[in-house]
Amino acid sequence: MIVRFRSLITVVVALAALGAGTGCMGSLFPRVEPVSEPGQSSLIAIEAVIHERDPHGNLSDHSIQLFTSGFYPVITGPDGAEMALDMFDASARGGTYWFKGNVAPGTYTVTGFRYLWMTQHDFLHTPIKDLGYDGQSEAAWVQRQFFPLPEPVQVTVKPGQVVSLGRYSMTFATYGNAQPAAEDRRRCAEHVYTAIEPKNINVLQDMKHWRAGNWPAWNEYNPVTPAP
Repeated sequence: MIVRFRSLITVVVALAALGAGTGCMGSLFPRVEPVSEPGQSSLIAIEAVIHERDPHGNLSDHSIQLFTSGFYPVITGPDGAEMALDMFDASARGGTYWFKGNVAPGTYTVTGFRYLWMTQHDFLHTPIKDLGYDGQSEAAWVQRQFFPLPEPVQVTVKPGQVVSLGRYSMTFATYGNAQPAAEDRRRCAEHVYTAIEPKNINVLQDMKHWRAGNWPAWNEYNPVTPAP
């Protein structure tokens, strides 16, 4: 993913937030909670490959532009509530990953992806201390768009499993392509799912390489062969 920043001060604060949120500052791998019940705890993971189309039709990697816009998978758990997920976007082997450990067994449903963005006015007038990327944020400055999958994807998770919910590829473009100075320049003007792969396990093959922190314990339940 290519992350683009708007100003030097945004770079500094964004890097601090990224390090705190994903654990990839000072580490090659994100933080994950410990296995709470050996042999029973499960972990879910999902991957998205997201490309933004510029005014010339060129595509660039983009899932999150810190503080101003970003995509987030919408997944409901066995109880019907939306899952809060951790994010990792520094892999050299894949797109952007989201994951959650110590989840309950049952059926998990991927319904689509949420796109969150902010107006230029809010970007300029919201104190930096109040900004932050959270795919479930309901802050006043967050604008929300939802792009449902053609059909929801359901995956059953059993106790003691590390499970992929699939890989989802998409392209999008913002109103800023036609109106770069518009107040709503970050609003999504077009969005297309280019591939929906519920059985893709690339995220698990990548995770198998993760050997820091609590990952070795989780990888005991990860059944795949590591990616080359």
